[in-house]
Amino acid sequence: MAVHAQQLAIAIAAMVALTGCATERAASPAPPPPSTASRAPWPSAPGPGGVDVAWSLVRAGDVVRVEVRATIEPGWHLYGLTSEYGVRPSLELDLEHPAVFVGPLVEPPAVAELALDELPITAHRGEVAFVQSIFAPGGAARVPARFRWQVCNDADTYCAPGVSEVTLILPGPDGRASGAWELAPGLTVELVPTRGVWSGSRDTPSAYPSIVVASGHEEPKVEVSPPSGVSAREPIFYEFSDDDAGPAPAEGVAVGIGLVGPTGGSLTVRITHLGATRTVVLPFAP
Repeated sequence: MAVHAQQLAIAIAAMVALTGCATERAASPAPPPPSTASRAPWPSAPGPGGVDVAWSLVRAGDVVRVEVRATIEPGWHLYGLTSEYGVRPSLELDLEHPAVFVGPLVEPPAVAELALDELPITAHRGEVAFVQSIFAPGGAARVPARFRWQVCNDADTYCAPGVSEVTLILPGPDGRASGAWELAPGLTVELVPTRGVWSGSRDTPSAYPSIVVASGHEEPKVEVSPPSGVSAREPIFYEFSDDDAGPAPAEGVAVGIGLVGPTGGSLTVRITHLGATRTVVLPFAP
């Protein structure tokens, strides 16, 4: 990436190296247990029947668990995966070899109802989590993902489609995702280990892994939704240039955001750049 860890440490003087936290290799593909960490959902379908969607990633050995948690407005519902009426939710993941799916998309027990024309339907209200497990024996990987649904009012007189699109960065065997990840031409994101103390901070010096977003010459807007127990510092903007940038832009604007906290989990970053908004989900380990 255009912004290397050493350069960032000099530019921001803010944060410290990530500690190693290797996980054991699984003997056979088996879905990891559900995560209990709280999530801050992003609004993804405003208006009638609004649905908020949050994404999370958990790796156990060679299996990565992708969870999509939907929070549905009162008075509205999503159809279940086995419903014979309505549009069922779907999760689309653009996997690359050797990653493969482990089993089908899984949902919690749905509410059974009698729909129009007496077709049996299943529905979800309130909060519901859909889970897909992936056998991913390689290192960290970039996976475009889309969750689609149809939300209807409880009288089934009005329905509306919805979609949440993100870029998932699957964690590697060590639970991390080092390196630069391109979200769009001229827009990259990475977690950078750096050393130092956040400028002006009164906190005791400790580890501050940082998110770095590099773009063209327009300053991007960056919003961070950290896992439970982790907080994000105010962003620092600075210009950079690098003749050895690879796929990343050789010059532009970078945003450094320090992360503070003892826990790990999925880190959701929403970036608005050149009029477009993109969301990336990164694994985070302190």
